[in-house]
Amino acid sequence: AEAFEKYYGPAAADSGVMSAAVTEALDPIARTADADDGLNTADHAVKWHGNVVQVDDGGYETYGFYKQGAANVASKVKAAAAALSGKARVFYVIAPNSLGGIMSNASFASLLGAGKTSEQGGIAYSYQCAGDKVICVDACTALRMHNSEYIYLRTDHHWNGLGAYYAYAEWARDAGFTPVALSDYNTLVMPGCLGSYYY
Repeated sequence: AEAFEKYYGPAAADSGVMSAAVTEALDPIARTADADDGLNTADHAVKWHGNVVQVDDGGYETYGFYKQGAANVASKVKAAAAALSGKARVFYVIAPNSLGGIMSNASFASLLGAGKTSEQGGIAYSYQCAGDKVICVDACTALRMHNSEYIYLRTDHHWNGLGAYYAYAEWARDAGFTPVALSDYNTLVMPGCLGSYYY
C-alpha cells in the first residue's frame, strides 16, 4: 500500500507509463481509497436553507434515494439497449449532484442521517437494474477522485467544465478511446455567475 501511494496516480495511468494490466489492477484500489474522502463539514460553517445545505460559501442540494425511480429510469435505458442491440452501444451515465460528488462519506451521513443510501449506492442500484447490455459509466467515483478540486459551481447544482471533463474522460475510457487531454482545451472564465442556489 505504501509503494502504491508513492508511485501510482491517475496521470501515470493515463499517460501509459504503466502497462494496461497494471493500471487495470490498481485503478479500483485507488478509486476506493480516494472516493471515501471529501469535504468534511465538521471543519466548516453549516447552515440549512430548505433542501439546500450551505457549507461556507457553497450550496449543496440534499439527496434522497428513490428506489422505484432509479429502477424506472434504468428500465428505459435497458429497453433502448435491447432495441439497439447489434446496431449501437448504449452508455448510461448518472451525474451525481455536488453533495454526492464532493462530501466525505462521514459528512454525508452526518447531514442526511446515518443509514441513508449514498448517491454512489443509488447510482450503483440503478446501474444494476440496467442489465448487462448497457455500459454503465462510473462518473461518481471519477468525480470523487477529484473532489478537492473546483468541479461544481459553488452556488449552483451543475458541475463546471472541469467536473464535466472528468466525467467525459471516464466515459471515453469505457468507450475504448483515450480522452482528449485537459491541457488541449481552452479555459474560459465567466465572472458574476449567480447559480440556482444563490437566492
